[in-house]
Amino acid sequence: MTFNDMNEFKRLKLTISVFLLLLLISPLMGIAWFYYVEDFTPYESLKKATRNRVNAFGFAWLKPSINRFFYRYYISADPNSVIMGTEAPWMYLGDNTNQVYSTTVNGSLLSENDVASWSASVKAIKTLVESYNSQFLLILVPNKHTIYSEYLGNYVKGNYATQQLTEAAVDSGVHLLDLRHFMMDEKNAEYWLYQKTDSHWTNYGAWVAFRHSMNEMEENLLNGSGDWVSQPVKGGDLSQLLGVDSSLIRDENYINIAMDDLDSVCVELNWEAATNSSCEEGDKALNIHHQNYKYSTQIAHAKSAIVLADSFFERQQSLWAHHFSPLYVAHYHNSDLSRLEGELERLSPDWVVLQVIERQLLDLARY
Repeated sequence: MTFNDMNEFKRLKLTISVFLLLLLISPLMGIAWFYYVEDFTPYESLKKATRNRVNAFGFAWLKPSINRFFYRYYISADPNSVIMGTEAPWMYLGDNTNQVYSTTVNGSLLSENDVASWSASVKAIKTLVESYNSQFLLILVPNKHTIYSEYLGNYVKGNYATQQLTEAAVDSGVHLLDLRHFMMDEKNAEYWLYQKTDSHWTNYGAWVAFRHSMNEMEENLLNGSGDWVSQPVKGGDLSQLLGVDSSLIRDENYINIAMDDLDSVCVELNWEAATNSSCEEGDKALNIHHQNYKYSTQIAHAKSAIVLADSFFERQQSLWAHHFSPLYVAHYHNSDLSRLEGELERLSPDWVVLQVIERQLLDLARY
């Protein structure tokens, strides 16, 4: 090998080394992002960075900037997570969440076996609850896509699967409150029912749902549940999911109901160990995804209730706690037939209410 050949070989090795180093820097930046910025452990950081293609190549720090750039032109940089509506600032969940966009737009149907399996599960819940002399109510919370489909485009067929399941529930003798129809009737009111940049309803939407729930349960509404106030909103969970700064979101002014402070004691429940520990009294925004709560209010002749719900209930729980005492609240994903039976035996509630968002209605087949 000549001297020139050796120099060429060294330059090639140096070029390859620099290239490999550049390739390593980006993944390391992604891991460092999760470790130092998002506070994951080193192992979690590695898993998270390699799972997320954007962050795996070290561009996590660029993602908010990319999203902000596209949002100025009202384009979603991550349409699988968030779909932009036809008018700003309307946003919707994409197919990363229960395939909610496709099922709404394309109108897909479930198989007969899927419907039968779901119907059997829901009927089993009803039978169990009624065997303990409690009343059962299944409440369907409509997707934002269903109520405000006009901002999704002109070719929305609707969620046919939801109709299949609600008809199956009625045929099985399940007491069902389908809020889709009531929410559609309220759309012409002066208040928005759902937040434009959030997947959840407004306080007014929650109030409409609560009012119809009480009517369905034949419970009298108590006066003084709240006062109507103007509440400016700048960005919800969908805009946050895109990493869009709230300063870029057009103001959304909702006329919302300000929930009263509760004259109650909130107790965090460990249903498995049947032990209680105090949690913050009168808290109006408790997250029910991972915790179970009990509200005890001084209401004469109040009925007791177990409510299995999700984050949509967080805007309602103060209203419910004004009408039911004690009120036990838990996420339906944290429960099953065996655990529910134990709570029915221990608590003997007057009502068991299962409030489910439309996009997760089929999940009840796993009960």
